[in-house]
Amino acid sequence: MPTADFLLEHGAVPLALGDVLEMARDRGYVEMTQLLERKLASIHGASSEGEPVAAAIRERDLARVRRILDESPQLLGAGDGRSSQPIHWAVMTRQIPIIDELLERGADINARRRVPAPGCARSVRRYRDGRGQGQSPAWEEGGQATRPAGTIPSTKQLS
Repeated sequence: MPTADFLLEHGAVPLALGDVLEMARDRGYVEMTQLLERKLASIHGASSEGEPVAAAIRERDLARVRRILDESPQLLGAGDGRSSQPIHWAVMTRQIPIIDELLERGADINARRRVPAPGCARSVRRYRDGRGQGQSPAWEEGGQATRPAGTIPSTKQLS
Protein backbone atom coordinates (compact mmCIF):
# COMPACT_ATOMS: atom_id res chain seq x y z
CA MET A 1 0.00 0.00 0.00
CA PRO A 2 2.83 2.52 0.68
CA THR A 3 4.09 2.07 -2.89
CA ALA A 4 0.66 2.76 -4.40
CA ASP A 5 0.28 5.79 -2.10
CA PHE A 6 3.69 7.10 -3.17
CA LEU A 7 2.97 6.65 -6.87
CA LEU A 8 -0.43 8.35 -6.66
CA GLU A 9 1.06 11.18 -4.60
CA HIS A 10 3.66 11.78 -7.30
CA GLY A 11 1.34 11.92 -10.29
CA ALA A 12 0.92 8.32 -11.41
CA VAL A 13 -2.04 8.11 -13.77
CA PRO A 14 -3.24 4.49 -13.93
CA LEU A 15 -5.89 5.19 -16.58
CA ALA A 16 -4.33 2.87 -19.15
CA LEU A 17 -5.56 0.00 -17.00
CA GLY A 18 -9.16 1.21 -16.99
CA ASP A 19 -11.01 2.46 -13.93
CA VAL A 20 -8.75 1.25 -11.14
CA LEU A 21 -11.17 2.34 -8.42
CA GLU A 22 -13.93 0.24 -9.95
CA MET A 23 -11.52 -2.69 -10.32
CA ALA A 24 -10.45 -2.42 -6.67
CA ARG A 25 -14.10 -2.39 -5.56
CA ASP A 26 -15.04 -5.32 -7.81
CA ARG A 27 -12.16 -7.42 -6.52
CA GLY A 28 -12.83 -6.64 -2.88
CA TYR A 29 -9.56 -4.77 -2.27
CA VAL A 30 -10.84 -2.71 0.65
CA GLU A 31 -7.58 -0.96 1.55
CA MET A 32 -6.83 -0.08 -2.07
CA THR A 33 -10.39 1.17 -2.57
CA GLN A 34 -10.07 3.44 0.48
CA LEU A 35 -6.66 4.71 -0.65
CA LEU A 36 -7.92 5.45 -4.16
CA GLU A 37 -11.05 7.19 -2.88
CA ARG A 38 -8.96 9.41 -0.56
CA LYS A 39 -6.45 10.25 -3.27
CA LEU A 40 -9.06 10.91 -5.95
CA ALA A 41 -10.95 13.18 -3.54
CA SER A 42 -7.86 15.13 -2.46
CA ILE A 43 -6.17 15.39 -5.87
CA HIS A 44 -9.15 15.57 -8.26
CA GLY A 45 -12.16 16.47 -6.10
CA ALA A 46 -13.84 13.14 -6.89
CA SER A 47 -16.57 12.18 -4.44
CA SER A 48 -20.22 11.27 -4.29
CA GLU A 49 -21.02 14.85 -3.21
CA GLY A 50 -21.37 16.05 -6.81
CA GLU A 51 -23.63 13.21 -7.95
CA PRO A 52 -27.03 14.97 -7.44
CA VAL A 53 -26.17 17.96 -9.61
CA ALA A 54 -24.45 15.72 -12.20
CA ALA A 55 -27.61 13.61 -12.41
CA ALA A 56 -29.80 16.70 -12.87
CA ILE A 57 -27.55 17.90 -15.70
CA ARG A 58 -27.56 14.49 -17.41
CA GLU A 59 -31.37 14.53 -17.17
CA ARG A 60 -31.37 18.01 -18.75
CA ASP A 61 -33.30 19.45 -15.80
CA LEU A 62 -32.22 23.10 -15.55
CA ALA A 63 -34.81 23.90 -12.87
CA ARG A 64 -33.47 21.10 -10.67
CA VAL A 65 -29.87 22.19 -11.26
CA ARG A 66 -30.82 25.70 -10.11
CA ARG A 67 -32.66 24.35 -7.07
CA ILE A 68 -29.74 22.14 -6.01
CA LEU A 69 -27.20 24.94 -6.42
CA ASP A 70 -29.45 27.46 -4.62
CA GLU A 71 -29.66 25.08 -1.65
CA SER A 72 -25.98 24.00 -1.77
CA PRO A 73 -23.82 26.54 -3.64
CA GLN A 74 -20.63 24.62 -2.75
CA LEU A 75 -21.71 21.93 -5.24
CA LEU A 76 -20.86 24.28 -8.13
CA GLY A 77 -17.28 23.00 -8.05
CA ALA A 78 -17.92 19.56 -6.57
CA GLY A 79 -16.74 16.60 -8.57
CA ASP A 80 -18.78 13.43 -8.96
CA GLY A 81 -17.32 9.98 -8.39
CA ARG A 82 -15.16 10.33 -11.50
CA SER A 83 -14.18 13.95 -10.69
CA SER A 84 -16.36 15.60 -13.36
CA GLN A 85 -17.72 18.89 -12.08
CA PRO A 86 -21.08 20.34 -13.16
CA ILE A 87 -19.37 22.44 -15.85
CA HIS A 88 -17.86 19.26 -17.33
CA TRP A 89 -21.25 17.55 -17.48
CA ALA A 90 -22.91 20.60 -19.04
CA VAL A 91 -20.23 20.77 -21.75
CA MET A 92 -20.16 17.00 -22.35
CA THR A 93 -23.94 17.00 -22.83
CA ARG A 94 -23.84 20.24 -24.84
CA GLN A 95 -26.41 22.12 -22.79
CA ILE A 96 -25.85 25.84 -23.42
CA PRO A 97 -28.53 27.06 -20.94
CA ILE A 98 -26.92 25.03 -18.14
CA ILE A 99 -23.41 26.14 -19.18
CA ASP A 100 -24.63 29.75 -19.00
CA GLU A 101 -26.17 29.17 -15.56
CA LEU A 102 -23.01 27.58 -14.19
CA LEU A 103 -20.74 30.31 -15.59
CA GLU A 104 -23.00 33.02 -14.18
CA ARG A 105 -22.65 31.36 -10.77
CA GLY A 106 -18.86 31.37 -11.09
CA ALA A 107 -18.01 27.89 -12.38
CA ASP A 108 -14.36 27.46 -13.36
CA ILE A 109 -14.25 27.11 -17.14
CA ASN A 110 -10.70 25.72 -16.81
CA ALA A 111 -11.61 23.08 -14.20
CA ARG A 112 -9.60 19.89 -14.51
CA ARG A 113 -10.78 16.36 -13.93
CA ARG A 114 -9.16 12.97 -13.55
CA VAL A 115 -9.88 11.77 -17.08
CA PRO A 116 -7.64 13.55 -19.59
CA ALA A 117 -9.83 15.46 -22.03
CA PRO A 118 -9.89 18.81 -23.76
CA GLY A 119 -10.73 21.57 -21.30
CA CYS A 120 -14.22 22.99 -21.11
CA ALA A 121 -13.08 26.36 -22.44
CA ARG A 122 -11.61 24.74 -25.54
CA SER A 123 -14.76 22.70 -26.19
CA VAL A 124 -17.05 25.68 -25.71
CA ARG A 125 -14.90 27.85 -27.99
CA ARG A 126 -14.96 25.15 -30.69
CA TYR A 127 -18.76 25.14 -30.67
CA ARG A 128 -18.95 28.91 -30.60
CA ASP A 129 -16.67 29.01 -33.66
CA GLY A 130 -18.71 26.31 -35.39
CA ARG A 131 -15.90 23.75 -35.33
CA GLY A 132 -17.61 21.07 -33.26
CA GLN A 133 -17.43 17.51 -34.49
CA GLY A 134 -20.04 16.79 -37.11
CA GLN A 135 -23.31 18.66 -36.98
CA SER A 136 -23.87 20.58 -33.78
CA PRO A 137 -27.25 19.74 -32.28
CA ALA A 138 -29.91 22.37 -31.77
CA TRP A 139 -29.81 23.44 -28.14
CA GLU A 140 -33.17 22.65 -26.68
CA GLU A 141 -34.99 23.54 -23.52
CA GLY A 142 -38.55 22.43 -22.99
CA GLY A 143 -38.72 21.03 -26.51
CA GLN A 144 -38.10 24.38 -28.22
CA ALA A 145 -34.85 25.36 -29.88
CA THR A 146 -33.43 28.27 -27.89
CA ARG A 147 -30.24 28.88 -29.89
CA PRO A 148 -29.10 28.13 -33.41
CA ALA A 149 -26.92 25.03 -33.65
CA GLY A 150 -23.27 25.63 -32.83
CA THR A 151 -23.68 29.00 -31.15
CA ILE A 152 -22.91 30.10 -27.65
CA PRO A 153 -23.29 33.48 -26.03
CA SER A 154 -20.18 35.45 -25.17
CA THR A 155 -19.19 35.37 -21.53
CA LYS A 156 -16.40 37.05 -19.61
CA GLN A 157 -14.80 33.67 -18.89
CA LEU A 158 -14.57 32.80 -22.58
CA SER A 159 -13.24 36.12 -23.85
